[in-house]
Amino acid sequence: MLAEIGYKGFSSDQLFFTQPELVSQIKSFLADTVDKPKYLDGRAILNAIAIQQGILVERSENIFSFSHLTLQEYLTAQYLSQDPELIKELVRSYSVDQRWREVFLLVSGSLQNSDKLMQFMEAEGKGSLKTPKVKAILTWITQNTNKSGCRFKVSVERAIILSIFLTFATFKSKNFTKVFNIAVSANDLATALDSQSFRISHLLRVLAGSLVSLRDSIDDLDSLVARYKEATIEARSDSKPYYDSSFDEQILYYNDDVPTHLSHFEGVSGINIVDHPEQGFSVDAEDIARASVLVCQHFDDLTKMLQELNLFDNNIRQKILEIQIPNMRFPFNPKSSGEVKLILRIAQTFLERGSRIWWQTLDLPEEWTSLSEEEIELIKNYLYITELMVRCREEAVRVSEKVWIGIEEQILIPSVD
Repeated sequence: MLAEIGYKGFSSDQLFFTQPELVSQIKSFLADTVDKPKYLDGRAILNAIAIQQGILVERSENIFSFSHLTLQEYLTAQYLSQDPELIKELVRSYSVDQRWREVFLLVSGSLQNSDKLMQFMEAEGKGSLKTPKVKAILTWITQNTNKSGCRFKVSVERAIILSIFLTFATFKSKNFTKVFNIAVSANDLATALDSQSFRISHLLRVLAGSLVSLRDSIDDLDSLVARYKEATIEARSDSKPYYDSSFDEQILYYNDDVPTHLSHFEGVSGINIVDHPEQGFSVDAEDIARASVLVCQHFDDLTKMLQELNLFDNNIRQKILEIQIPNMRFPFNPKSSGEVKLILRIAQTFLERGSRIWWQTLDLPEEWTSLSEEEIELIKNYLYITELMVRCREEAVRVSEKVWIGIEEQILIPSVD
């Protein structure tokens, strides 16, 4: 009875119940029960549950909830685990809904055999891999794995290579923040499959995060400097600007107080515009310079780790050994707007050349840099479902070896129409 109440409430995202609702559900359950005690009624049972057992708690007058959300999730899982059709519906309707994550894990732990749950989840995940570009990317991954000498099982290697692809896609993708998120999801899948992959997964997460942060910082400062230049031109009649000729594109800036036209820039994008706007630009430009050097170091670390772990086939591993990222010489502690602009130009060039070098090394088509919103969503859903499936297997009482080996062999393999 409580399992049914918990399930119906959780399915409708209901955490609180009125007394009449609960009494009605209890009466309906009793009406469908053989040999029910005649002296019990719905209100008496509700009072017993609330007062004696503490499973339901009266939060305010005639308003009840389960004593803890985990208890409602547990009861929901108990209800679902009794019916294979309900489990199939669970996977079909809620496999990418993070609110149901704990329920999935509890269902897996409640079943005597979780083979069907695993198979339902595998099929649901495969349904996400349906666009030509996504299939082509997965085919490229499969073709370029080191099937014999890698430190990891082939399913783990495929997840790591997908993360590498997505990490470098953040260089050029317009949706680079969303691409970063699915790169992290690929790392999560690799770690779920084999905890020993944590080192490279962590490095890729750091590298992808650094790239996203660097791109954000470059775009923000570039935009802000351009807006500042426009605003100073507007303010020309009110102040006395002078030019810094240290760069090929002259930038107008001020040595006196901030014109009123510029006051709205203060605090934008982390740029600290105080009495002297160019000082705020210089601080952020220096941060960009240091971030670029850090990203370059991450590149070196990744190259070494890929060789150590024997990822990719021999052809790509040899190309990775030959990678030479362009050297960068930044004017640290920039004192002029010209030096700020120079740092921006160097960092932008570094990102563009670095992306091209890695893209060519991995022999990737240029059009793969532009994943659509739909493709990003499909990859995200597949990675989430598959990682959850792996975690469910860890919670399961039993999954037959034959079934799991068959599933694991097909992870990140494109579906055949």
